[in-house]
Amino acid sequence: MYMELTNKGLSKRQRILEIMQTSQMRFIEQRKTQYGNDKHQFDIKIMIKEQTLSTVEQTSIMVREKVVERPITYIDLHELRDRARLIEYSSSEEKKLSEEERNRLQSFVKMVELIETILKNLTSLNLSGHPFVSEYLKPERRFRCDAGNFNELENMSEELQQLQTEWNDYLLKKYQDYISLTYFSHQQIWLVEEYLYGEETESKNPFSYHFMKLIGINISLIDTKLLPKKANKPEERLENIGRILNTAHILTMIESSSKSDTNKIVFLVGTSDEGILRAILSIFQLYKMPPKYNHLFYCTSATSWIEIRAFVYRCFYSKNSLHQLIRPEQLSLSVQDQFTNLIREVIKNNPEHSFRLAVITTAPTDQLQLINSLKILQIVQTVSNHELLNEEKLKNEVEKLIGNNCYLVTSSISGLGKSIYIQDEIQCMNKEYIKFPISGNFDIDTIAERLLQKTTQLLSLQAAIHLDIGIIDNIQEFNEFLYCLLIFRAFRSRHTAITIPVDLPIFIEFDSSPSSIRMTSKVVVLQYLSRQHFDRINWNQLKIENRLNTLYVVKCLAELSPHNPLKVLHSELEVDTCRHGFVGLSNWRLDASKMNRALYLACPDPDENDLQSTASAILQAEILRNNQVARPDDKIIQGLVATYHSLYELMNNDRKYESYFGLRDYYAMMKSIVHDLVVPQHGKDLYESIRRHLKANFDGTWDASEYMWETFCEHIGQHNFIGRYKSVSKFDQILDQCLSTRTGRY
Repeated sequence: MYMELTNKGLSKRQRILEIMQTSQMRFIEQRKTQYGNDKHQFDIKIMIKEQTLSTVEQTSIMVREKVVERPITYIDLHELRDRARLIEYSSSEEKKLSEEERNRLQSFVKMVELIETILKNLTSLNLSGHPFVSEYLKPERRFRCDAGNFNELENMSEELQQLQTEWNDYLLKKYQDYISLTYFSHQQIWLVEEYLYGEETESKNPFSYHFMKLIGINISLIDTKLLPKKANKPEERLENIGRILNTAHILTMIESSSKSDTNKIVFLVGTSDEGILRAILSIFQLYKMPPKYNHLFYCTSATSWIEIRAFVYRCFYSKNSLHQLIRPEQLSLSVQDQFTNLIREVIKNNPEHSFRLAVITTAPTDQLQLINSLKILQIVQTVSNHELLNEEKLKNEVEKLIGNNCYLVTSSISGLGKSIYIQDEIQCMNKEYIKFPISGNFDIDTIAERLLQKTTQLLSLQAAIHLDIGIIDNIQEFNEFLYCLLIFRAFRSRHTAITIPVDLPIFIEFDSSPSSIRMTSKVVVLQYLSRQHFDRINWNQLKIENRLNTLYVVKCLAELSPHNPLKVLHSELEVDTCRHGFVGLSNWRLDASKMNRALYLACPDPDENDLQSTASAILQAEILRNNQVARPDDKIIQGLVATYHSLYELMNNDRKYESYFGLRDYYAMMKSIVHDLVVPQHGKDLYESIRRHLKANFDGTWDASEYMWETFCEHIGQHNFIGRYKSVSKFDQILDQCLSTRTGRY
């Protein structure tokens, strides 16, 4: 172990020295990072020639050099930097280092810190929308490190730092002049520029169209023929876009400010997850503002300081308007600190400027760092519960905003025809049917992208949406997505935005599983929708075409197989392409992808009458098969039925034995005993045979045959039989019986 750790340490030191001796590096963008945030949006790739060294008495001797280049990323550099610091501060290691090696290790630590600064500046520039970030990521733009010299990297760092400072100063100045610019992050604004100056339509560049609609831009007011000439400098381009959008921006202003006489105030609403919608609409109602999505800002754990900074400028420089900050407890503590510092700064620099902000939180308000910092400024005013909309007013407001084009379709069990009903309703409207399944750990960006792809159909008003909702992992995220889509007809995720027409019909279908039924109570907006509930099949809806070509297959469904054989049915069960009919028999509830496409017939566990009917049918079949006329004593059949039913109740009451035995054991037992009852058994004791069949079918780690034998004897009134046939059969006898008669369960 000591040798292994020593070799690893030597290997890392060797790698550091190789990087500092001769290496090339370039910066790259990670489109999808494994960390899911913007802190790791960019990375560095360092190429070195991998060398193979052998160590002899602490002296490194090069044996051979490979021509293969090995890439090293920032994560590798971070680990190597820790090793370099450890070597530098370790007295035992320091004695082994030459002066040159010590200098190289110190230079390596400085270089990694420099790279870290460059990555942060690239991320900041990209988040704030500088158009030339990609220039630093070109493959041909490489930086060398030779003999510990990395001057090219230092020059780039200084250049980036200056560029970031100048761009941020100019951007904040433009925020004050053009509020529309505060909605953009990353490279979104240049997509809008491309849309305005190009000849692209909504179908070719749907993001720009939807984004401008979402932030309140009346696109029809923009005359593309009168646009200023497209500039080359980023600052001039930003100025032009800001001026163009400003002329078409629809302002939403407060009609009444009777709530408070002060010109700077933060309204605070503490609520629950389910109460956020009520709080949002109450704030709009209190200040007589029409509910608009572009006045809402939803915080997440991935929300960056750049986005929050833009939101503060939007609040402060919007004329006589009010914006709402939702879930600020999701922000990191550092972002909360920066937020309050910026609020303090803009108020200090503009003491006469009005400022209104509403904060809606689900966290205890006295424990929220952001609120406690704002309270020092004495501008926080709490909105109490009685000032919010009551249930009746909330219902009226939501129903007015939703309109008559949203419908909820549910059923108590699957397979009652919800999807067929929705398709028929959309067909009666003469609209195109568009289906969006949503389930599991769904991704908001993916759903928004799929909606964007249907822009042409959605804008034509010749379509209707069917949201097929399965079991959702993050119910709160889905709740916010759904009420924004239905009430505000708009939604914005991290990287895209979507708006839909007010007149677009939306049908929402929920899976019939117990989890989905519980979920509907947490999705607040559903209680205000027109509901169509199915508790039985409407056979008039059932459409069967090509009857002669339909193949019916009876299959025992292996749903729990690790090979997932039933996945082959998914495409065959799609309504649009269905060419086959399936009859599936299963003891298990199947997954939603199949249950939602099937007519579901649930067979309940049989009661004593059902067991009696089954036994009578088995008896009748055995009599006919053996051409017998005489019937056995009904008391025996009834006793066996009562015995199994008693065992069934015992298993249901004791979880230890739940589902240990089942109907297949009952069927096998009944067939075996009925056979011995019908076919003459010369010289054999009938009750001994019954006892043996009970043992053969209801034995195991839990021997239920003893319980059944005692229950059977008591039912037929023969208590003296219990001890007489208690141990009538041994294992080898039962085994011989099962192998010879082939009538037992096993």
